[in-house]
Amino acid sequence: MAKKSRRQPARRNSSSGPCAGKPVYGSNPAAALASLQSAQELNSLIPAFVCWHWEHGILPDLVVVLEQLTAFFPIYAEISGAAAVTAMDPGLVAEYVESLNEHDAELASFFCAVLFEYMHFLRDTGRWSGTAESHQVLHGVLYHGILNE
Repeated sequence: MAKKSRRQPARRNSSSGPCAGKPVYGSNPAAALASLQSAQELNSLIPAFVCWHWEHGILPDLVVVLEQLTAFFPIYAEISGAAAVTAMDPGLVAEYVESLNEHDAELASFFCAVLFEYMHFLRDTGRWSGTAESHQVLHGVLYHGILNE
């Protein structure tokens, strides 16, 4: 009787293929971990945000709002050193908005409207974990960002 050959398990980080020689988590494992934690934190808030949005939201397309948030928070995690998605640093957000505005003023304005709505969700539902002062400053940053000021 012929022996059946056993298939060998795939090797990780093999020397061939599209990921050859690349680290599993990119060049910065801390940034990858921060991004993952940020995504998990945001994902835990999405169901409540969706319910809040239907009742209080000002932007018509929830899908686009969620896309903007899920695209932003991994970036924010990297630039903030994994700060919570429930207490954004107004200075870092202002820098991000400024860089967006340099490339696409319309996108920057829309992004500010999205984050403005998210910030109000956090406050209205008691989930804002930053200070009252940082909330007020962020409110101003986003308000002026919506107006491209």
